[in-house]
Amino acid sequence: MKKSIFLIVLWLLTITNLILAQCPTPSIITLVKDPGALIVHSTSGIDGTYYAEYGASGFTPGTNSTAGPGGTLVSSSFDGMNIISPSSSLATYDVYVRVLCSNGTWTANSQPYTSNHSMSVGPTLYPSLIHLGVSQGLVLNSPIWPGDMQSTCYFGFPTGSEMRFRFDNADNTDYELIQRVPSSSPVPLVGIKELDTIFAPSSYNCLNVSYSVNEGSFTKYYYQTGPLVPGESYDIIFDAQDLTQVNSSFFINCPAPINITKSNITPTSIDIGWSCNCSDSIIIEHGFSGFIPGLELQPGTNGTVAITNASSHTISGLIPFTEYDVYIRTVCGGNFTVNKKYKMKSAKNCNLFTQLNCGDYNQFDYDGLFALRGAWDLGGADSSEEQVFTFIPSQTGMYSMHFYDLFANAYNYTYSVNTYFKPVNSGCNEQGWSFIGNILASPPAFNDTTLTFGPLTAGVTYYIALDGKSFGSTQSYRYSFQLQCSNICYIPLLNSPSNVSPTAATINVACSNCFTNGIIEYGPSGFVPGAGGNPGAGGTIVYPTTFPYTISGLSPYTSYDVYMRSDCTGSGLGFSANNGPKTFFTCSSPPLSISTSTGNSNSNCTGDSITLYRVGGELAPGSQFVWYSGSCGGTMIGTGDSIIVAPLSTTAYFVRAESQCGNSICVTKSIIPLYQNLQITGIDTICIGQTTTLAGNTSWPSYTWSTGANTSSISVGTAGTYYLMVNAPNGCTDSDSITVVTLPAALPVITGDPDICPGASTILDAGAGYTNYLWSNGITSQTLTTASPGNYTVTVTDAFGCSASDSMMVIALSSTPVSITASGNTTFCQGDSVVLHASPGLANYQWYRWNTPISGANTQNYSAKNRGRYKCIGVNASLCSDTSNTILVSVPCISVGPNHERIDEFFESKREVIHVFPNPTSGVFFIDAPPGLLQVLNSFGQLVDKFTIGESGKTLDLSLLPDGIYFLKLNTEFSSLDYQNSIKSLR
Repeated sequence: MKKSIFLIVLWLLTITNLILAQCPTPSIITLVKDPGALIVHSTSGIDGTYYAEYGASGFTPGTNSTAGPGGTLVSSSFDGMNIISPSSSLATYDVYVRVLCSNGTWTANSQPYTSNHSMSVGPTLYPSLIHLGVSQGLVLNSPIWPGDMQSTCYFGFPTGSEMRFRFDNADNTDYELIQRVPSSSPVPLVGIKELDTIFAPSSYNCLNVSYSVNEGSFTKYYYQTGPLVPGESYDIIFDAQDLTQVNSSFFINCPAPINITKSNITPTSIDIGWSCNCSDSIIIEHGFSGFIPGLELQPGTNGTVAITNASSHTISGLIPFTEYDVYIRTVCGGNFTVNKKYKMKSAKNCNLFTQLNCGDYNQFDYDGLFALRGAWDLGGADSSEEQVFTFIPSQTGMYSMHFYDLFANAYNYTYSVNTYFKPVNSGCNEQGWSFIGNILASPPAFNDTTLTFGPLTAGVTYYIALDGKSFGSTQSYRYSFQLQCSNICYIPLLNSPSNVSPTAATINVACSNCFTNGIIEYGPSGFVPGAGGNPGAGGTIVYPTTFPYTISGLSPYTSYDVYMRSDCTGSGLGFSANNGPKTFFTCSSPPLSISTSTGNSNSNCTGDSITLYRVGGELAPGSQFVWYSGSCGGTMIGTGDSIIVAPLSTTAYFVRAESQCGNSICVTKSIIPLYQNLQITGIDTICIGQTTTLAGNTSWPSYTWSTGANTSSISVGTAGTYYLMVNAPNGCTDSDSITVVTLPAALPVITGDPDICPGASTILDAGAGYTNYLWSNGITSQTLTTASPGNYTVTVTDAFGCSASDSMMVIALSSTPVSITASGNTTFCQGDSVVLHASPGLANYQWYRWNTPISGANTQNYSAKNRGRYKCIGVNASLCSDTSNTILVSVPCISVGPNHERIDEFFESKREVIHVFPNPTSGVFFIDAPPGLLQVLNSFGQLVDKFTIGESGKTLDLSLLPDGIYFLKLNTEFSSLDYQNSIKSLR
């Protein structure tokens, strides 16, 4: 007993969890503000009625359909939108949302959403344009709207109030505007235009309703906005049409697929199709019936998502005879539509169908409201109850199903069963079924009924389907039936005649073994056929032995009726009834030839009109003569007994008789123009100084150019229009003209310094704006860098292909050698000095100490007072420079005071510096510094190497050390120096 209680509790918990999974608490909620109202918009995708409860901030909400203390509850089922109008005394209030789901259960309350937007109560007094985005909505509900535009849009809005809104478009698509109106209320009219400062009635384009959907007490009207421009804002207007009360809401959405179809329904797949002016993608999600779909590109629990840009999709991997929910949503400009739900069901497993045999008795049961709905909507039935069987006939021929014994649980209702068949190899789906017949009865009246079907081919497996329908929704019934294979004289299935010619037609039936012998009877349309072996008045009987069978000896373009009946006298079953009539016209007789308005001549001047006439041929009723050019059945150029043509070149023309029973053979004639259509050829755009050759067709005997020349071609180099007249002895003439345009020549100018000093270079520039450059040394760029003297030429080509050149002479200048000498000893004590002399006659001098320019040292002589390495750079009158030799000045001793103290011990050391170059480098540096001990420290301050530096500096090789940053420290006789910058070793 305890185990049973536990199982019941577990079952209840499972059912509760399943219900909660199908009806989750709403979570995706947006508050849209509007003067006088607040829109609570939820896109949680829950199927049901949405309730919004609001009250002062901090109030306790209610549950289900009951509001809490101080709360106000409003409901709406339009895409999860609720419209509330809080009291103007509330500066801040809370909003909760809950849903009465379609399965009858309530969700919990959402988290509170707080708004601090005070709103006035009462009608909106013509608000400014409101920004709306895709997937947002707004309810229009006011006693009367302000505004009174007398006429809006091309068909004219009635006098009355209007309301305008703004829509900022983000995508290039044809949006849907959905308006939801009570079914018994008039519909406000809608117009749209690009947002501007003009507010005139005629500036709007009215939107017409594309389609509507009735939802009981409300109706949704769908409008197509037309392709909108991305980034553009639009002005949408609603007109109340003199209504005193309007309760309308609207919603701008991405376009959703319409005209949803399902086809090729198999046990494991279903093809769905649609039509949609969708700009981006369509998201298709399917799952078992009752599953909760996802949002945007994400699937819900147990959902499968497919994304496509096509107009059809195959849902595969299904379980046979299982109901599925299919949700379709679209995306445009990053915005997604709400899910649209469709119910679908996969087909039964065709491998499990019961096989029928001749003489089997079976029953078809329909259980009313409890009927297990099928998957196939076969023609004429509602797929309320499908029963499918298989059958393999042992003989080729016709078969029948005998229905008897109708049992129903109520009288005075109509009970219907449709029957179908098709070969198994045509597929296990709803397509390709042949209708056998319908059983329709209203008990207690019912007569046994036999339905004949076929012909079936021996050994081929067929499906036989029965699909029921009751016109009383709660009533159940049962039909009994028997599959019969006994011999009867069946009426043959006569096909429409084929291969109809002016004097013959081919007759065919569905199979040649449906009867012992066949009788074909034909005669003029409207004749009455005979019966048995006797013809009717005006009829002719033939006894075909095989099919197809061709009737011959018919009259052209005549209407005939043909009938078919079976002769079963050999088996004692007599004759069948007639099948027919099948009416046909014998075909038209073809034309015999084509004549021309020029008599027997096939020649004319180019472009002259000529009339072609068909010769011979007769038309059957509904037929016509059709003309073609190029080939028989090629380019159609007209109909009738004649046609006017004006060929420019040799052209073949064709004519034939065309009718419902087929087309006749073609007759043809070629028209040969004597001379070609004149056309001047040649290059019509040249550069100044160039020439071009203009030529006309060479087949004309006489040419006259506007220049006076009489040749077939001329050479010109001047802009202008040139005319050519041609003549032939038979009077054919033609003319043509061509306009020659000359383009300005390119004008390159080389810029740059033409003078270069020894060791220097100059950059020559041919100017921008040309497509090609070619220098005399082969360089193909706009600029040329050279250190060599000589004459340089550049040739440029512009965008029109015109070329020109320019040159520049580059001259090499000489520099004046510079050297320096000392006027005395370069080693002395502090306080002394030595004068250094540079080469005379230079335009400018600059003295350096330790490779550093000495400020103000710009004369030929310089007095050196401090130790260091000195040099001078001199510039001559041509502005070419040269660098002198270096002289090392040493100051090894300093003055001693009266008490033998050192005076200004650090005077010289303050000026001592360390020079490092290049920096950074790959590991080898040159150090120019006073003599002393040089220490190399890494970034952690650790000693990694040390060197002794003499008077001539030192090359420092750190290539064996890791890459990084290093510091230098120099200890001299008088001081300790730190290099003020780091050195970098990079490889």
